[in-house]
Amino acid sequence: MPNRRLFAAVLAVLSLACVPAGAALAQGAPAATPGPVEGALRANLETSLTAFNRGDFPGYLHDFGMRLAYNGITVDRTRLVEINQELKQSFPNLKMAYKSTRIAPMGDAEANVTTVAEFTGSTSSYDGSGLGATYREAGEVTAFYKLTGEGWRTDTLQVAWNDSFIDIGRQFGVMGFTTLPVLLGADQPYRMRLYVGENGVPGVGVSYAYAAVPLATVIAKSGAEDVFRALKFVPFPAGGLDAELRSPMKAGTYAHVLVVNKFWRGGGQESLLGQKIYTRLVRVE
Repeated sequence: MPNRRLFAAVLAVLSLACVPAGAALAQGAPAATPGPVEGALRANLETSLTAFNRGDFPGYLHDFGMRLAYNGITVDRTRLVEINQELKQSFPNLKMAYKSTRIAPMGDAEANVTTVAEFTGSTSSYDGSGLGATYREAGEVTAFYKLTGEGWRTDTLQVAWNDSFIDIGRQFGVMGFTTLPVLLGADQPYRMRLYVGENGVPGVGVSYAYAAVPLATVIAKSGAEDVFRALKFVPFPAGGLDAELRSPMKAGTYAHVLVVNKFWRGGGQESLLGQKIYTRLVRVE
């Protein structure tokens, strides 16, 4: 599995951190008489959303501080720009839409903005592999905004839930991806159950790898390569997978990273037929 494929998936975990409050207007109609704070925050809508969908990520993040607290991890705004640019390299038609928004003013100069956003993309040749791919990510983000001399700005983000799914090459059925938990106690047991549709073609097999990765590792510049090196692929059990795992002992935010490969092996060679890459944030308390 080329590093780049996993790289895009790991980056996908972070793209929902980049939801500016101004772009948080849902696709439904806004309130008839929004208050001044809500109206001011929504005024960023056209700038932010239009910038994202044309690939102008600095413009998209125009109301972010230079450094942000993202689920307790400090992130530079320039890193968020890089993350979105690199994700767009994998999916040139990358788009996003806003499903809902809640703006909670706290006086005249502060507000919490909670959005549910969805990102989608596709390509006919993922990472030059000749395999088509689709990408979908959805999640909920709350941003804390303050009115400053530069306008409304945020430097604090909290992601409550986040799912990212990349489907590459030939379609094949897997059940159980989205059952991984989003909240766990430290050193708490949880189960991972997966079932893959049967395939009677000689030489076709399935393998998988899973890791719970600290968010700080995911954010780091070399994070994807570090995650890739740590993955250990093993054959998928014929009757499905039902494994008991334990959450990390240290509190914090982590990413479930789960990769399932369908491949053909024959004549001493192996070819990737299809691949599913799933990531989900999990908070350990």
